[in-house]
Amino acid sequence: MAGWGDCPSVRRFAVVALLALGASLGGCATQPPGEVVVGIGAEPGSNFKVVDYAALYTPYAMMATAAYT
Repeated sequence: MAGWGDCPSVRRFAVVALLALGASLGGCATQPPGEVVVGIGAEPGSNFKVVDYAALYTPYAMMATAAYT
């Protein structure tokens, strides 16, 4: 009896799925940890220092933590 790995279409789908997963996870690693990308509307984002935006996002992070824990 043939297994799932013997079917070329299943094997092709598995390879494509793994490549898509790797590309999506690898895309997260392109932003430096000390910078934040800020985009307005459809314009491409610009890099800014994290310290300039930390005070703006901290209350939202604290509310989310309180709501989901």
